[in-house]
Amino acid sequence: MKTPWLLRIRRKAGASPLAPTSIRAQFGLDALHTNPAGAEANAADVVSGLRALPGMKFRAKLSRAGRQIEADAGASKTSVCPALK
Repeated sequence: MKTPWLLRIRRKAGASPLAPTSIRAQFGLDALHTNPAGAEANAADVVSGLRALPGMKFRAKLSRAGRQIEADAGASKTSVCPALK
């Protein structure tokens, strides 16, 4: 059986595997399509990253929930993913 692409990438990067319970909490019936909680977490990550970019003046276009999200403060100390370079 072939190892899934994402798992190979995570191993190569030295990342620890995600716990199955944390994965199931954000996915529905399959491992591809997120449930509403997973979709909201992904959207929050995108908004947080975009708000951290200098010169991005789109705050007025965000929903009330989007305006509540803080700009990304940089690499997480607890992230399982390597920082982008």
